[in-house]
Amino acid sequence: NLFRRLSAPYYRAVADRLHASGKFLAAHLDGRARGLLGCLRECEVDIADALTPEPTGDLDAAGMREEAGDGMILSGGISTFHWLQASERDFTAHAKSWLAQKERTPRLIMSDGDQTPPGTPWERIRLLGRIVEERGRFERPGEPMAGSNPRAFHAGSLSAENPAEVK
Repeated sequence: NLFRRLSAPYYRAVADRLHASGKFLAAHLDGRARGLLGCLRECEVDIADALTPEPTGDLDAAGMREEAGDGMILSGGISTFHWLQASERDFTAHAKSWLAQKERTPRLIMSDGDQTPPGTPWERIRLLGRIVEERGRFERPGEPMAGSNPRAFHAGSLSAENPAEVK
């Protein structure tokens, strides 16, 4: 496709260079992500930022995770529609569906970023805070969190465990 032909070589080169320096690569997406998340995964992009699930975007939370795979951090989670137009019940279900993806992998961030539209009621924002407090924790008493080593994304290109060793 067009991305693979024209953009992928650039993304791969940037990812290789950043990973060789001990850094990570994030891509800010917004909106439609179908097909793009898989391409970014192939390019070894570490973080897909500003992901917008349905109905504003074209994938639900589970579809985004499936296409991105388990290694990529997904950041986002609330469609613009849900901030202003959804019922409290639908908003809650939407937020919980995003947070449910942490059961597959902890590489998940609930982040609204630039998706909160002007006029969003403060109560809706507070509701998201309560949902995250209730459903967004990763604690596993007595054992380290799976995937807690941030350098584990690209074991082949990031071998140094000590950041001082990465040039």
